[in-house]
Amino acid sequence: MAVARPIATRYARSGDVQIAYQVVGQGSLDLVFVPGFISNLDLHWEDEGYSRLLSRLSAFSRLILFDKRGTGLSDRVDANALPSLETRMDDVRAVMDAAGSSRAAILGASEGAPMAILFAATYPERTRSLVLYAGYAHFHKWVMDPERLQTFIDAAETNWGTGATLQNFAPGRLDDARFAAWWARFERLSASPTAAAALARMNAEIDVRGALASIRAQTLLIHRRNDARVAPEASRYLARNIPDAQLCEISGRDHPIWTGDVNRVADLIEEFLTGTHAPPDTDRVLAALLVTRVSDTARLGDRMWSERSLRFQETLRLLVGRHGGRIADQYGDVVVSRFDGPARAIRCAAALRDAAQGIGIASAQGVHVGEIDARGPPSGLTVRVAVKIAEHAGRGGILASRLVSEIATGSGLHFVDAGRLALDDLEGPLALVEATSEQHLEPACRSRAFGLDGARKRGRGAHRRRQEQCRHRHRTQPQRTHGETPCRQHPDQARPALARGRGSIRGAADWPGRAIGPVAFSGEAVKRRLGLKFSDAGRLRQRLETAKEEDMTKASGMLTTLAMAAGLAVLAASSAGAEDASAEATYKDIEATLGSVPSFFKAFPETGIAGAWAEFKGIQLNPKTELNGKTKELLGLAVAAQIPCQYCVYFHTAAAKANGATDEEIREAVAMAAVVRHWSTVLNGMQVDYPQFKQEVDTAMAAAKAKSQ
Repeated sequence: MAVARPIATRYARSGDVQIAYQVVGQGSLDLVFVPGFISNLDLHWEDEGYSRLLSRLSAFSRLILFDKRGTGLSDRVDANALPSLETRMDDVRAVMDAAGSSRAAILGASEGAPMAILFAATYPERTRSLVLYAGYAHFHKWVMDPERLQTFIDAAETNWGTGATLQNFAPGRLDDARFAAWWARFERLSASPTAAAALARMNAEIDVRGALASIRAQTLLIHRRNDARVAPEASRYLARNIPDAQLCEISGRDHPIWTGDVNRVADLIEEFLTGTHAPPDTDRVLAALLVTRVSDTARLGDRMWSERSLRFQETLRLLVGRHGGRIADQYGDVVVSRFDGPARAIRCAAALRDAAQGIGIASAQGVHVGEIDARGPPSGLTVRVAVKIAEHAGRGGILASRLVSEIATGSGLHFVDAGRLALDDLEGPLALVEATSEQHLEPACRSRAFGLDGARKRGRGAHRRRQEQCRHRHRTQPQRTHGETPCRQHPDQARPALARGRGSIRGAADWPGRAIGPVAFSGEAVKRRLGLKFSDAGRLRQRLETAKEEDMTKASGMLTTLAMAAGLAVLAASSAGAEDASAEATYKDIEATLGSVPSFFKAFPETGIAGAWAEFKGIQLNPKTELNGKTKELLGLAVAAQIPCQYCVYFHTAAAKANGATDEEIREAVAMAAVVRHWSTVLNGMQVDYPQFKQEVDTAMAAAKAKSQ
């Protein structure tokens, strides 16, 4: 593989000072780039954004770069005899002369903009055109007032070289550990603390308002709407005072020209200077990126955290590969994985979440789809958005951009709206969705209809009230047509509709799609009321688009019809003659047993409190069960830790201690839960042969039993 030739750095003499410069590209026009506050010619190429910007510019021009006096590879300035802006401006002429450029387009960025303005006004014959990015004409008016400037200088003299100034220039990159480390080096290699303070004082003297009307070159102004360092009004002022200047405001907050949407900036410059758009970048491909973040929220200590983190990294490599992806980049506790499609990324994220919970560490994940470079680690806007989404996700959460859910339509994945995320690099807030566990209607219906004896009891109290409501509705409302939802107490009216769906009431539980078809119900309302998910996203969207908004009475009837079709009518059909346990009597029993009625019992619906308390008392508080109290509470704690539920963790921990459990026993119970979850993830993820697994376990248990005898 060919190795790129290093870019030669040369020096141009400007008075008594040597100015370092580089020439890149062989385009038909010369473009001189006047940098901002600090720069370092060698270090620019190490940052992805800076390197991409320079590569884009040099693709259509002969790009001339230089470090201003006092920065980077150029000579330093005397802090006691600071040069004027006119002197520094003349460095541009010296570099052009040394590079053999008689006429060039001038690109001034940030603090480089006033130098470019002054050069264009002083040397109009050598200025082909002028591009100003985040430019300004007066420092104190649009950048910093004297008080803020002094604060900045004091901080620079104290913390320079640590990356402390990043918050002043690119606050959106503060959480980017790699960029923050590069910025710290950028500070150290671009200027010393004394030189940085001198540069700030030189910039404070900038005022080129009087030169604006003298500019004759065509001028393009680019400014980010929420620029963190230079107020956008600065470029608006320039647009009003430079003859025929064009102003283009773009989205973003980070100030440096090489941050944010670099391609957008390069496109604007190229089109302005050449009149054409850049050709499509054939080295970029569409990909789904999964960003996984893990953290030590439990404060496990360095040794335990290191062990668990290592276990998770091993599991991550395994699961990413099994889901058809590959690890594209990693820094610190952040891993970026690349997939060919978003569905694979989401399913891998779910598996990684379970693995993290099993190991006992916290995870947060974000998924986004966009273009990335075909070679090398992913970089640019797509990966920055994915990282921000992961940072926005809560513990155990899997957030994605709405684009991910739209592309994954029909995959069987389920998403719920998760609000919007404001990103400086985008024009508007990014719509987010959260990936939820895949659920199926059939098991959910059967478990409710046939597996919950307590639920039948809790339904009896409300049965009589529904009968009265039904009689009142039939007296006051006209008979519904066959296309509308029938009364919940007359299942015979539901049978014709279900028959048209080719299923009976019993059959509807087996084939939920058939029950859905003939009934014009609000899918969103059903999902909210019953907690159901529908895998056929395309059909659901079509139903929602054609369905009309229903009033509450009709929606209630529709929900009941669906419940009957799913088999839930068994609950309503329970014997009305059975004896009802009143809420008052239940509360008295709770108080007699516990000494008071906790608020969480009162929060439970009164119609079901009797059954809930009977279950709680009969299993958890019953001293005559096969499991003793301590064992039951330790089991409860282990399950609660895996859900996870902070309420249940607290309750079962307290209850276990009340039953005599020691701190070590509690730790062992939680650790055992983590071990089980971990091996469950490994065994299922690796698809271990189940019959062979059973045989090996039985053999091992028999050997252990024989050995113990």
